[in-house]
Amino acid sequence: MKTLRLLFLTLTLALATHVARAGSATWDLNPATNDWNSAANWTPATVPNGTSDIATFGLSNVTDPTFSVPTSLGGIVFNAGASAYTIAFGHGRTLNFYGAGITNNSGVTQTMVLDAFRGVVAQIVFHNSSSAGDETIYSVDAPNLISSLFFEDSSSAGSSSINLAGGSDIYGSHMTFATDSTAASANITVNGGLTNAAQGADATFFDQATSDHATITAHGGAVAGAGGGIVVFAASGSSTAADATLIADGSVAGADGGFLSFLGTSEGGTSRIELSGNGTLDLTGRTSHTLTIGSLEGDGIVSLGKVNLTVGSNSLSTVFSGMLQDGTGGGPGMLTKVGTGTLTLTGANSLTGGVTMSAGTLVAANGGGSATGPGSLQVNSGTVGGSGTVATASFGTGAGSGAVLAPAAGTNKNSTFTVTGQLTLKSDATYLYTARAKGRKIRTDKVVAGSVTISQAAFTFQSRIVGTLAAGTTLTVISNLSSLPISGTFSNLPDGAILTVGSNKFQASYEGGDGNDLTLTVVP
Repeated sequence: MKTLRLLFLTLTLALATHVARAGSATWDLNPATNDWNSAANWTPATVPNGTSDIATFGLSNVTDPTFSVPTSLGGIVFNAGASAYTIAFGHGRTLNFYGAGITNNSGVTQTMVLDAFRGVVAQIVFHNSSSAGDETIYSVDAPNLISSLFFEDSSSAGSSSINLAGGSDIYGSHMTFATDSTAASANITVNGGLTNAAQGADATFFDQATSDHATITAHGGAVAGAGGGIVVFAASGSSTAADATLIADGSVAGADGGFLSFLGTSEGGTSRIELSGNGTLDLTGRTSHTLTIGSLEGDGIVSLGKVNLTVGSNSLSTVFSGMLQDGTGGGPGMLTKVGTGTLTLTGANSLTGGVTMSAGTLVAANGGGSATGPGSLQVNSGTVGGSGTVATASFGTGAGSGAVLAPAAGTNKNSTFTVTGQLTLKSDATYLYTARAKGRKIRTDKVVAGSVTISQAAFTFQSRIVGTLAAGTTLTVISNLSSLPISGTFSNLPDGAILTVGSNKFQASYEGGDGNDLTLTVVP
């Protein structure tokens, strides 16, 4: 029996000399190989591969460690003055972080590469409150199969840069934020497919995950037939875009553009959304019929479905020259403007549910069609103007304040604002009319409308007229295209009233022009 015990002990010791034990360690200055999982490359001679283990990196002549087995760590620390490393994963390797994650004190950029091939996935998973770190680049490739980056629990992407490759064969790479994880202030690029029929990469936010202050860009497909990059705030839980900048770029001809989607009851927060080309913000699959975002800009596509999209919560001033449409699944899609900023619409939009103004400024600068679609423009508060066209417009509620029609608003020049249908100015509305004149050159605002109802709204004349105009000079305030007269008058400008502006006196007529326009004529 004693002999057997001695034999067993001898075999155990012999085996131990060939098995790397786990523990915290520092990568050597001159490691024998680049194999992470070889104890000979570490001091002390133990491989960091435990949930509380710390792998430390300083100066080294081998800066491309690779993994030969799945590994778990508390974290990786790059010391001050450390070399720039590229740490690679492939062949089905998984790296799990359970502690602090990546801590980069080196002052140089560190790179992590995930490269799935030979039919096996490569992935990094951040658990607990671990972080992807600062000045760290994650290159997530997808030559043959999906490489994946996962953020779980309350983990964070830190201020890292993450590049998700589109598919070169079929699948693109993949990233998820789940539970209470955050993209923090990371810069994330979600690329489109690289070949015909190849999918783009995707990034999805689940549960209560947030994109926080990150910048996330979904690029379109690189060749005809390729899919675009996809960013989704999923139906489960209440994931939020928070204060992120979300960008969906266009693609080459025949490929899909970048794609942003808010499903379920996910939230848009004060996010800044930028769309270009066939880059799309899609809300047609959303169960909640409301969504608030910070701002909207660019020339891409917004498919609203049955959603009322509220924009302006970050009070930025932006220009959107793309298309606001109902999209698949029918409508009516709606738009509500809030915040102190200015939203300028330069396209002919087709959303059918109308536009509501609650705050700030809306400028119609379209060259054709209706900037606000075939539905109604309801101005409860805020200012609307521009040289564009809307279908119908109603200013004020009859019991509110601050609803202003000002053709020159947001343009820095006199403008003609056109309403092809009915224009209604209620008692709590104001028409802010501006006129500029110097010598014989006169420039004025004007409103052109299919028909007009004025229910004791206020009229304000903002004059930039130098000197005295010639008697008989007539300014058209409202051009009424209807055969019917204007219904009602302004509360402070009854028919025939004399209005003194600077050194000029104007007489109001609601029978001016072709017989039913509102004009102001200079009188002695």
